[in-house]
Amino acid sequence: MIKKYTAALLGAFLLFNCGISFAVDNVPSAQFFLLNYDANSEAMGGSIASLSQNPISFTSNPSSNFSVLASRLDFSAIAAFDGIYGGMGAFMTPSKYGNFTTAVSYVNLGNADQNLISFYFNYVYPFSTDIPVYKDKGGFGATLKLHQLKIEDESQMSFILDFGASYKLDMIFNGLWAFAAFKNLGNDIDFEHYGKIEMPGNFAAALRYDLPFETKPAFTVDLMKFFSEDMEGIGYSCGFEIMPVYPVTVKAGWRDCGDDINYGPTAGLFLNFDSFNIGYSFSAMFEDLTPKHTFNFGFMFGKIRDSNKAYDYYLGYNFNMAKEAYNRKDYISARQQLEDILAIYPNHQHSKDLLKQLVYDLEIYDRSLEIQVNRWLRRADLALYRNNLIKARSYYYRVLGVDPENSYAEAGLANVNAKLKSVEFQESRKKNEKKIISLWSEGMNHYNNGQFIFAKEKFSQILEMDPENAGAIKYLAIIQTQVSKVTDLQADKMFIQGMEYYNMADYDRAAKYFNAVYTSDPKRMDAKEYYELSRKALNMPITASGTQGQGQINKFAGKDDARLSSGQKIQKEMEISFNQAVDLFNNGKYDEALKLFVALSEKALRNNYYDLNRQIREYTAKSRNAISEDYFKEALAFVKIDKDEEALEKINKSLEYNKNYAPAARELERLTASLARKYYDMGIKAYSLGQISKAKDYLEKSLEYDPKKTESKKALDRIKALGD
Repeated sequence: MIKKYTAALLGAFLLFNCGISFAVDNVPSAQFFLLNYDANSEAMGGSIASLSQNPISFTSNPSSNFSVLASRLDFSAIAAFDGIYGGMGAFMTPSKYGNFTTAVSYVNLGNADQNLISFYFNYVYPFSTDIPVYKDKGGFGATLKLHQLKIEDESQMSFILDFGASYKLDMIFNGLWAFAAFKNLGNDIDFEHYGKIEMPGNFAAALRYDLPFETKPAFTVDLMKFFSEDMEGIGYSCGFEIMPVYPVTVKAGWRDCGDDINYGPTAGLFLNFDSFNIGYSFSAMFEDLTPKHTFNFGFMFGKIRDSNKAYDYYLGYNFNMAKEAYNRKDYISARQQLEDILAIYPNHQHSKDLLKQLVYDLEIYDRSLEIQVNRWLRRADLALYRNNLIKARSYYYRVLGVDPENSYAEAGLANVNAKLKSVEFQESRKKNEKKIISLWSEGMNHYNNGQFIFAKEKFSQILEMDPENAGAIKYLAIIQTQVSKVTDLQADKMFIQGMEYYNMADYDRAAKYFNAVYTSDPKRMDAKEYYELSRKALNMPITASGTQGQGQINKFAGKDDARLSSGQKIQKEMEISFNQAVDLFNNGKYDEALKLFVALSEKALRNNYYDLNRQIREYTAKSRNAISEDYFKEALAFVKIDKDEEALEKINKSLEYNKNYAPAARELERLTASLARKYYDMGIKAYSLGQISKAKDYLEKSLEYDPKKTESKKALDRIKALGD
């Protein structure tokens, strides 16, 4: 920020010095009293409707300082025709009785023997309203000026009065302002050797229209009439300003004031920071007169006394900070600042709009970042495959640098670290190799027989000698998961869950649940029976007769039951049931087909009939996949109508039937992230409205969908801490 100030000051200083070097024709002395020290006004054609942010603006409009936040100190420097140069300093302070400004200026009129020293006292009584909300409406102001003009050995004084008014006409048109001012009303100056200098008294009126856009564009138009005999015409000016990006404001205008100097285009560039302002204006002059250059800078200090203005000021300050962070693509800071604003000002439309745009930009950024992350992951995996551990670790760290919670990179880095640590365990493995092999064989024997307690003991002994043994770690985790899930009160529930998986032909998961139930309660013979059936289904032999074509089976079709043995009758019943199941599958009735195939598999296991094993297994897998796809399609339909929670339920069902269904897995990840964000936003909004209980519920719901969401956890912890 200091660099910005330094650059602006240097640029303005160079322009100022360039302006000082020009000087041309002599100008009537009365024109010196028309010098405008306000760069904002000058840049807009000398308008009295510039609504400047510095107290020096009273030189263009006595009522301009009606909206004052806190005390200000401002300075101005000018360089113009005939080698004229000078400056002004002004101090402004608000009070409950109005706003007061004192100032002093000095102008060198082309040589050391000609100068103008002036003292100013300005008072503005502001107009405002509190209904329905606080608004500045304008003000009435007056300026008392004491001029001391010196020409060679003579010096004369003049007392001058300016007064004017400003008012916002929002009852007519929102954004419309009206201004009027009488200036340079006072006694003339009469020199003994140089004659009389008549004060250039004049009246000015102006309109200003502020457009309702974020860039704050505004137009002004002014009319003015001089009272002196030398300047009897009517002058005019027009101006325009816009803030294309914070804190830059650009202004331009045109003027023909009806005097001898102020004619032609004007322009200016301003940096309006929250407590510091700096600006420069260029003003063309009449015919061949050298252009005028005006430079302003000033700063605000002290407390903002009016609480209403303080709220607006700091709201604007924080929004500008958020926008600045957004412009430099610091989306995390920008989002945090916007959410903080909306927590206090939930109806601030500019913050809502910027947050909406930020979310859209983040989605685009995340997509491009995802491509880069995937590229780094592929390179890391390849390096790991080639045992180039240094390169692999470098790429995994790159991924974690932009996505600290990337599970693939964490897993990959864990693999790298495991390989790096594996050297330490090589000697121990070699020394105890035979014993480890023996314990592994015994442990797997116990595990396959469902004797988890004995298996756990053997695997634990392996880890004492080889702490990184992947097989022992894996099976200990499986045993612990299965056993810890089951208690006496949960046994029935676990058995029902096992039956659900069994009826879905998910024999692997079914076997684990039945085994866990039986392990926790050896009296549960039903669990043992279905565990054995599940194990048989997983290890079901495939006979040669089962390797032939797909479709219906008609080996016993048309044969008289009376001539069939009991075994053949069972086989014929199974063929009929199989054909019925195939018909259901072909007709898209996958749930009914799956139930028949599961029943056929169980019947085959109970009767040791394995001729149809391949066909049953293949159709079972096809049915499960088809059901999984149907649930996925239902989920997508809910997504289209923004019913994400219903969609998530369908996605989970889809993955129950096919846990390897990649589209469903990706959609599950997206939906959980989306719902976590939704409930986080709802929680923050509820908190901003004072609904603390609702806020907690929403944030806890967010964490249910994404337990790793740090934003939700921090917000919930903060709310709980405040509540305590």
